[in-house]
Amino acid sequence: MRYCDAGVAIGGGWQALVAYINLCCYYIFGLPLGFFLGFVLHWGLQGIWAGMLCGTALQTWILLYMIWKTDWEAEAAKASERLQLWGGEER
Repeated sequence: MRYCDAGVAIGGGWQALVAYINLCCYYIFGLPLGFFLGFVLHWGLQGIWAGMLCGTALQTWILLYMIWKTDWEAEAAKASERLQLWGGEER
């Protein structure tokens, strides 16, 4: 599911926002959580994996929320305007 929601967000022109969400979820949330679970709580490799999976889950939920709350009619209107601006055929 993760690739689907990231693909929709990137296709919607939100590349920079998706990149920031990705960085925050993995490097600010998932990696420290994995370190904590793996080394502080002595869960080992399972703790590291659990932390990274939590980062992936957080990213998925954030992107799904963004997609859910998007006004797709307004996005389609913006895309139509861009097509006309850049030489698309008029309808």
